[in-house]
Amino acid sequence: MRVVVCKCKMGIILAVNNDCGQMRCYVIYSKIKYKVAITNINRAYYRNKGYSISNEHDFIHVFAADLPELSRTRILVKCDYCNSDFEIEFRKHSRRKDTIEKDHCEEKSCIVKYQEDRRYNHIRKRTKNFENYERELIEDYRDKKVTKKDLIEKYNSIFSLYEINQILKHNGIKTNEDYRNIYSYDKLYFKKINSADKAYFLGLIYAEACITKRNVFAIGLINKDRYILENLKYLLKFNGKIDHCNSGTSSIIRIVSKELVEDLKKLGVKENKTYDLDFPTHKQVPRKYLSHFIRGMMDGDGFNTIEIYKTKRGFSRRYRFGFSGYKNIIEGISNQLLKVKSYKNYDYVYPNKNKDKLCEWKFVISKSELYEEHMKYLYRNSNSFIFEDKIIEIRFRRKYETWEKFQKDKLKF
Repeated sequence: MRVVVCKCKMGIILAVNNDCGQMRCYVIYSKIKYKVAITNINRAYYRNKGYSISNEHDFIHVFAADLPELSRTRILVKCDYCNSDFEIEFRKHSRRKDTIEKDHCEEKSCIVKYQEDRRYNHIRKRTKNFENYERELIEDYRDKKVTKKDLIEKYNSIFSLYEINQILKHNGIKTNEDYRNIYSYDKLYFKKINSADKAYFLGLIYAEACITKRNVFAIGLINKDRYILENLKYLLKFNGKIDHCNSGTSSIIRIVSKELVEDLKKLGVKENKTYDLDFPTHKQVPRKYLSHFIRGMMDGDGFNTIEIYKTKRGFSRRYRFGFSGYKNIIEGISNQLLKVKSYKNYDYVYPNKNKDKLCEWKFVISKSELYEEHMKYLYRNSNSFIFEDKIIEIRFRRKYETWEKFQKDKLKF
């Protein structure tokens, strides 16, 4: 990253040239000096900048333009939305300039505007000929009075309804962000759990999805696992688009439906499920489908990995799988797996000490014998199947590969 400094009436403008070759400009105050602690690491740096530092100095005052790129010193910045002054660490301020040029303070309205601009920028960057599509979209909606249903049919291969709303809102056009009566889906899919795929996706929803008071259902995964969302979309017969989120690193499905949210609530899904979630009853998920449900939870909130550790004879490895989450759901999973292979329950369920919140609990299995028996249970009848000429997968490929490696290693020995 290269920083070019120039002066103006307002203060110092730092033009930051990031790795993509794009120039970002932002204003900080030039007359203000910031107190910086002197250490053996930065002493030579500030001397090269022209500051006189004796060995007795613990602190000096420097201009923002002379701060190093990763400095934690808090600088004074002007909010681009409400024009108020606020403080932020210099390193955070310079990093987020790669996402969007504007700054925001801690006011809720300013943060919302910043996030909207960030989403709009992401849509603009990833869409070829965006300016032409944007101009045409605004003309269709504002001037020609084209309905959203017709917009979806016209731009379905380019924008989702969510992205169309973001573009219109950014251009100051008021729009109703209601998704109802635009997308269709199979309303009977989650009425009853009577198949392996329904149980699996319910477990994944327990782990990764959310529902809101506004009857919004959303589930997102990283792009490596996008094929799982495509399978869910196909089984639900959902005619909407899978959106991008988190700067394009993840994918998400959003459906607004009161009926779907009510069905999921009957199956045990809650709005604030991070801190309040119970293991489903046998009425919600029949016993013969519990292995698929738990596998869905493992794919979402669990892990199945190879751990390398050091021994007296050198390095060795072991296979581990487990879950993390709220205590009630973790104990429910543990009690169910206890029926597969007997073990001391209290040895494997414990609070996660790496987390500040007491609701975080872990369940870990690393013994070879237990690992094998439980993997056989979880991946039983989990092979792909054909549904209306499409191959449907109900397991994460990257986690199943770990189980395959274990089986190959067992054959070697």
